[in-house]
Amino acid sequence: MIDYCIDEFKKLRLAIKDFGLFFSLRHFYYKQMWRNWQKDRDKYINIVYEYLENFLSDQIDQYNSNNNICLEDDSKNIWVCWWQGYNNMPELCKKCFKSLNENIPQGYKIHLITQDNYKDYVTIPEHVLERLNCGYLTITQFSDILREALLYFQGGLWIDSSVWTCKNFYQFINTNAEFWSIKLDHVYKEYMIGQVVSGCMWSGFFMYGKKGNIVTKFAFDGMCAYYKEHIGTIDYFIQNFIIKIGYDTVPRIKQVIDNIHYNNSHLYDLYLAMNNPFDANKWAEMTSDTGAFKLTQKVVYQNEVYGKTTFHGELIDKYKL
Repeated sequence: MIDYCIDEFKKLRLAIKDFGLFFSLRHFYYKQMWRNWQKDRDKYINIVYEYLENFLSDQIDQYNSNNNICLEDDSKNIWVCWWQGYNNMPELCKKCFKSLNENIPQGYKIHLITQDNYKDYVTIPEHVLERLNCGYLTITQFSDILREALLYFQGGLWIDSSVWTCKNFYQFINTNAEFWSIKLDHVYKEYMIGQVVSGCMWSGFFMYGKKGNIVTKFAFDGMCAYYKEHIGTIDYFIQNFIIKIGYDTVPRIKQVIDNIHYNNSHLYDLYLAMNNPFDANKWAEMTSDTGAFKLTQKVVYQNEVYGKTTFHGELIDKYKL
């Protein structure tokens, strides 16, 4: 508890340098109210949103005055990132990666992005790298910038390392679209700020974009601009905040996202069922309209319960590394 308080105090001091005393105290108060007592969630979201919208006002004007977007044909790139390299991946992520390699369509290429090779594909502004090297920018936030850069400058599909894919996963992706993402018809977790902000209209862990697409360009430009002027991160889900601002203020971005049909409706169902006895009928129902399932490597999964093989044991443990 003491360590937590010290850490939060350090964050507050850093925030005051970035945002000034008044905003930082409001931000800190609403964040703690939501985190500790599940109150004032919307007030917290609003102050973060309003700050970023004001900060990005020049960028918004620029995007609204220039609609010349140059798109290239469907990219065959599939991007996965584990910063420390494959050998340091958790076992679950290695199995997800192995499954993905077995299920990609012919002609597509998987790129595992690491700290040793990312510069082969994109150029990240020096001020962003300085924030990363100094420890102000976490690998998580840096990977948000990295995925936006890859999809804008190279095009293709970004898949988080903890996403489990089925043989037919690519048939659910609209590669004719300028930008596409997993999109649900409701917010799955009301306690997750990122989902509330996005309304689950997109999923940052599973996005496709043509080279030159406006959505990831707006997010990349916005995040790079933010970290040029700020040391700390205003919110863990800053990527979703920036895309939402683009959606609300740039009609072309709104049109692109609105054109995405709801898809992969059972996205989180495998995660919920991992430690339950495997049910072939249930699995058939899940995969009838879903080809990708978001998991997490932060949970311990069982292969058997009550003498019966679990979903984890049936689907994932069979992948031997």
